[in-house]
Amino acid sequence: MPHMMPMLWMLIFILSFLFLFFLSTLIYFFHLPNLTYKKSNMTHHKWNWMW
Repeated sequence: MPHMMPMLWMLIFILSFLFLFFLSTLIYFFHLPNLTYKKSNMTHHKWNWMW
């Protein structure tokens, strides 16, 4: 069905965008505290307090 193609492309685009957003949030929540923890302990305590 040709009329279904734009819907399919839209669905693929939205799913890929959501996946990228999810991946970026995971990296932000798991990678950034580790980087701050390596620099100094005070920033890590601040991170723990903020959550």
